[in-house]
Amino acid sequence: MKLLTLAFVALPVASPAHAQRAVPVSSWVTELGAGAGADLFARGPWINPSWRRSFIGRVTIATGLSLVYEYGVEPWNGQTNAARWQDAGQRLVGTLAAELVIAGVRRVVR
Repeated sequence: MKLLTLAFVALPVASPAHAQRAVPVSSWVTELGAGAGADLFARGPWINPSWRRSFIGRVTIATGLSLVYEYGVEPWNGQTNAARWQDAGQRLVGTLAAELVIAGVRRVVR
């Protein structure tokens, strides 16, 4: 719990490291990674098993998180981004790519 509290306190004041500014990463790659991360978040034990075990439930959670970020967090931080639907769509592609990779790995392992 202390670590979670520290994270919430440190996030607003954190600044990017020098290495983060030195190597430009494409916005498209960033959004794909965010979509894959949202999919992994939707698979966590903190999600109700009925949502976590179904494909539609995981994609719904990941897309909902993406829309909350685009329409709730970005405007609150003062970012006016005209490409909100494009960003959300790229995250959806990242979510679906993560689903495909995980399904492929499970098929190979079984």
